[in-house]
Amino acid sequence: MQDKSFEIQFKVGGFGIMNESTLTFFPDGTAVRYIDWRRESHKRPKDTFVTYDEVETKDMYTAFLALGTDKWPSTFEVEGDLIILDGTQWSLMITQPDGTVRTHSGSNAYPRKWKAVTKLFGIS
Repeated sequence: MQDKSFEIQFKVGGFGIMNESTLTFFPDGTAVRYIDWRRESHKRPKDTFVTYDEVETKDMYTAFLALGTDKWPSTFEVEGDLIILDGTQWSLMITQPDGTVRTHSGSNAYPRKWKAVTKLFGIS
């Protein structure tokens, strides 16, 4: 078991307004998810602060590992010569218990399991 927390911060939005969801896994086997909702939308989540017991935390952690972020490039890019000036920007920052930070981001380019990412973090 880890003796420090493990945090994952996901931001998504456009036009400079980014909604943010943070998952924190604690050494006692529990976790919390906090959503900082900055954009008014019909897709606003019901629960912006959720606590997870040990069983739920294991499921959340398994869902995170299934995303395969350890194999993601640091930047996802639109292929070809297409230039898009608006749309959706996102970032994922993973802070390991030892303080190591890994970041991933994209602008109108997404990982293969994008729907699973937005489901895990509760925002899109």
